[in-house]
Amino acid sequence: MKARLPQYEGSIIKMAVGSCPACATYAAGFPNDRTVIYRRSRRSITMRCEQCGLQWTMTWVKVHQATSRLASAVPDDKTPATSIYEQVRDMTEFALERETRGRAIGRGARS
Repeated sequence: MKARLPQYEGSIIKMAVGSCPACATYAAGFPNDRTVIYRRSRRSITMRCEQCGLQWTMTWVKVHQATSRLASAVPDDKTPATSIYEQVRDMTEFALERETRGRAIGRGARS
C-alpha cells in the first residue's frame, strides 16, 4: 500500500503551488480549500480544482524551481509566503538530485 503524503506537507504544497490556473482565486500563502492533490508519483504531482474540475500536473523539479524563484523574489524575508516557499523548496530538493543523477547516467551510457 502506498503511503499518503503527510497532511502538513500536502497543505504546504497546496499553499505554495496549488492555485488553479483557470480560477486563480487564491494567492500564495493562503489556504486553498478548492484544490486537492489528485495524484502524486516519484516524478510529479497532479492537482485538481474542485470548483472548475481542471487538473494540472507539475514535476517535482519544476515545483522546486518555481518555489526557489518565488522565495528569492519576495523582498522581505519575514513574510509568511517566503517561509512557505522555502519549506516547499527544501521538501522538493530530492528532485534535483534525482534529475542530475539521471542525466549523468544517461550521458555515460551514450558515450
